[in-house]
Amino acid sequence: MAATATVQFRLDPEKKKAAEELFNGMGLTMTTAFALFIQQSLNCNGLPFRVVGKQEADSNLLKDKDVDERSGLKQKIVSSPKRKLGVLNGQMWMADDFDAPLEDFKEYM
Repeated sequence: MAATATVQFRLDPEKKKAAEELFNGMGLTMTTAFALFIQQSLNCNGLPFRVVGKQEADSNLLKDKDVDERSGLKQKIVSSPKRKLGVLNGQMWMADDFDAPLEDFKEYM
């Protein structure tokens, strides 16, 4: 096992309890959830979500939705920008032998 470092931070007790309930419902501990956040931040070289100001978030607000009935948490759902179809048209292809058996696995067939 690789060596680990200890990280400490302060958090409102109610938010901590709500987050623990949320993550426990997903089969995660706070430590695992935090490690996932850090890894995703490193993978995308920034925050793994878009940060918006209150005015922008309020203007895109669709509705409130219950995230976890047990914790009473509410999450604001904001609309994502509409994706433009066909952006990669003609830029991707699949090899003709894509479904052909690989030489490395012939002994298993």
